[in-house]
Amino acid sequence: MLLAQDGQLVLFLGNINAFAPHTQAAWEAIRDGRLVPAFQRESRSVTGPLAADFVVVGNFNRDTRLDAVVAARGGDRLYLPRRRWREKFPKIREIEVNGSITALQSADANDADGLPDVIVATSGTDGFRLRIFASLGDMFANARMDVSLNGVLNGSDLSMTKAASGTVIP
Repeated sequence: MLLAQDGQLVLFLGNINAFAPHTQAAWEAIRDGRLVPAFQRESRSVTGPLAADFVVVGNFNRDTRLDAVVAARGGDRLYLPRRRWREKFPKIREIEVNGSITALQSADANDADGLPDVIVATSGTDGFRLRIFASLGDMFANARMDVSLNGVLNGSDLSMTKAASGTVIP
């Protein structure tokens, strides 16, 4: 589980014994009617560049490892910390989105590859847009797809079928 609070990304590691017991202690706890904790006691954290309002998780740079993309409501950038949870100050990649961020989501937007894409709703001088980062390779290094929206999308309202006008801007 990944939480964002006050500029910190905190990773809580799952306890495999809660889901597929394989230690004697786990089997004894189950036998005695005690719950095996779902998370390990220790956690790992990294300092982020902002207090994140949005956090999405997926394999966004296609290196087979989970990544976290964070953003602030009203900000104009996405932040992708490098997956180095042991480093105190990780390298953080900034991705400009050309507009004020109103919502962020991870989904397979193109339904072609089965991989998670990053979808950002923005408002700006060019109107309301969905900025879709999707690619088989490094999605942030390749061109994104912009979809014109009829109005602003906020937080949980992000749904491409609900507000997209169908105008794709290359």
